[in-house]
Amino acid sequence: AARAMLAIAAVTAMLTIKSEAERISVWSQLVVAGGVLLSAAGVFGVQYVDFTVPGSPTVEQVLGRYFLPLALVGAALLPPLGSTRSARLRDALLIVVMGFPVVSVAVMMRALVLRYYLG
Repeated sequence: AARAMLAIAAVTAMLTIKSEAERISVWSQLVVAGGVLLSAAGVFGVQYVDFTVPGSPTVEQVLGRYFLPLALVGAALLPPLGSTRSARLRDALLIVVMGFPVVSVAVMMRALVLRYYLG
């Protein structure tokens, strides 16, 4: 469900950008892409230093949640899809994306109560 919400959020962000005039410049896109890649390398570096046995061919303990802020920053690199006709679709998708945290917290709390307190 979270992966689907991330995809819907990406489409919503692309629908929000209406034209090339609202896009950032090529130089700024390179800076954003470089920052995202450098930050991802930093995540792997920190996990290598903290949790990986020296000399190991793989980095241990890297979790996907560490890259969620990078996905938000990477939204600046998305291509524009928006037009004046896509406003309704964008608004509907935005409501779905904004409602997801509320629903997921409610589902998580219900699961915790059922498992630990009522089960």
